Order: sequence, then C-alpha cells, then structure tokens
Amino acid sequence: MTLVGSYWSFYGANTFGITLVPMLLGAGILFWNGRSLAGWIVTAAGALFILAGVIANMSIYFGPTSLFNTLVMLIMLVGGPGLVARALRPHPAATSASTNPPISPGLERARKQIIGRVFFPVRKWGLAE
Repeated sequence: MTLVGSYWSFYGANTFGITLVPMLLGAGILFWNGRSLAGWIVTAAGALFILAGVIANMSIYFGPTSLFNTLVMLIMLVGGPGLVARALRPHPAATSASTNPPISPGLERARKQIIGRVFFPVRKWGLAE
C-alpha cells in the first residue's frame, strides 16, 4: 500500500496557509471569550476545512497482494472499531455474590493502608493538617 499526499491548493498553488486563517481566527475569539458560540463554530469549521483538504488530496494505492492477506487486513480494519464499540457499550451490573466474594476485615484494612501510603503520602511530608 502506498499513501501519497501533497499540499493542496485553494485559489492558487500551495496555499495551505490560507486555510488556517478561519481556525486561528476562531481560536483568537475563544481566547477572548471562551463561551462565544461564534468562536466555537469558526474554530470547528476551520478544523473541518483543514481535515477535508488533507483527505481530499490523499491518494491510496494498493499493491498486489494475496486474497488471504487482503481479507486479514479488511477483517482487522472492521474488527478494531467493533471491539471499541463493544467496550463502550453499557454492561449490566454484577449482582451475584459469586462475582464479588466478601473480603476479610484484615485484608480490607491492609488494602486501605497500602492505597493510602501509595496514593496519599501527604502525612509523611508533613503537609497534612
């Protein structure tokens, strides 16, 4: 597979910089007032304009390959987003006692002490009140 891209033109040769102007203008508006709806719209439109320009000038050439390799590539291409979507799907909460066995009080106390020493070592530095 070969991916070829180039600078794209917008009313002239190699004028990619002019496409940055709307996004920079929107960013400037957002620095002035972060709640400005116009600033968010102009920034998003500028980013989409840049993304569309990059995608429009991209050429992908597939080299000769076997059917097996092509199928493996395509299955992996759709399998990845499928696994991500599966991970983001809401899962039912575990309600049975067999999935979460009770922890002994001594083990629970030790776990809290370890977590306290690792993540909250403030007392050791004398910063806690």
